Amino acid sequence: MGINIKSPRGRAKIPPIGTTHYASTDEPGTDVGFYCGKRGCAWRVRVPNLGPGGRYKIATLAKEDIGFPEAAKLAREFASDYRAGVKVETDRLRSSAPTVEQCCRDWLSHKQALAGHRSSPTTLRNWRVQTDALGGHFGSDTPIDHVTAKDVLAFDNRPRTRGGGDRAADTINRDVAAAKAILTHGADVNGYTGTRGWAAARKVPQSEVTARRVDADTFEGIALTVEQMRLLLDRIDHPPLHTFTRLLFLTMQRPQALRMADVRDFDARARTLRLRYGKNASKRKSVLTIPLFEEAHALLVALTRSRPGTAPLVPGLNGKRLAQSFQRTPFRRAMTAAGLDPATTLYAVRRGAITHAAESGVLVLLISRMADVSADLILQHYFKPSETLGSFADLAPTKITPLKVVG
Repeated sequence: MGINIKSPRGRAKIPPIGTTHYASTDEPGTDVGFYCGKRGCAWRVRVPNLGPGGRYKIATLAKEDIGFPEAAKLAREFASDYRAGVKVETDRLRSSAPTVEQCCRDWLSHKQALAGHRSSPTTLRNWRVQTDALGGHFGSDTPIDHVTAKDVLAFDNRPRTRGGGDRAADTINRDVAAAKAILTHGADVNGYTGTRGWAAARKVPQSEVTARRVDADTFEGIALTVEQMRLLLDRIDHPPLHTFTRLLFLTMQRPQALRMADVRDFDARARTLRLRYGKNASKRKSVLTIPLFEEAHALLVALTRSRPGTAPLVPGLNGKRLAQSFQRTPFRRAMTAAGLDPATTLYAVRRGAITHAAESGVLVLLISRMADVSADLILQHYFKPSETLGSFADLAPTKITPLKVVG
């Protein structure tokens, strides 16, 4: 029996494994889908593709915080706009090689037409940053038949713009994919049939990505001490961020996993917290459930009292789920006021919590389970010895008991 995405209860049963479940609307050929992945859920639309490519044209409609009727209405509007705007492009295809700048312009227009009206300002800006970087590197009048795989790798291995030095392997791989996508799209829509040297560019091997990630965390990762945490919490003037940061420290979680948790994920009687989303969610056969320190349990009891199960665990000022980058401005403001390193992020809170737990005598295997990282990684580069750690009891605003796992 299929999942009923028209019902909130049915949608709540969908595991975050990156699949989309569809339901038909009252308009033939227009289907509404509900997607769940490790970064969250969203509504999608599927209509027959009237141009070149696959069988369907699929696009994201909105985030999960609307119901099926609203999603169906958006789907019908998308289908109407799509069918009205489709034009056969064969009459404008050219056999000559387009320039890199032309490919960038065509790709950007395609992205904006497909999903620009539903995308955040940050996403729109990132699209333009990608095209500006590619066009600026190769030059505006360079034809794409002059671009080789070696050229693409040279572009992707360029020094980072801020601070110099090598760029992270993950960033390089993202830029390889983006460069190939932009050039390939431009070649396709312009009817280019010549050599596509850029297509042979290959990503950095996963083994090298892992090595770079470990090195970066070992030498550059910041772990806040408890005293620094106290200073940071005292300087945070954004109530949701204050609660989120404190809970992040007490649970040792990744920000995304905690942001996506609901009230129903906290079991007060079992003293556990279920984490259905996050970095490793799609790789697991079962949902991660962690035990809680006493102070985390007390904080969650107060935070979830008399609130519906489907509500976000840590709500924003408007009562809805916190946006993915909600912390950016208030965290930077608090970080500056506390005199912390400018490179401090929420991950420094997580690293500090793992370090404090390890130095306080909590078993590494228990930390591994709670923080959702392997024991080897904790020993290799999360554990950062410090001479002045203090204790959890120093944290404001309430006195908390010494480190102890309950349940």
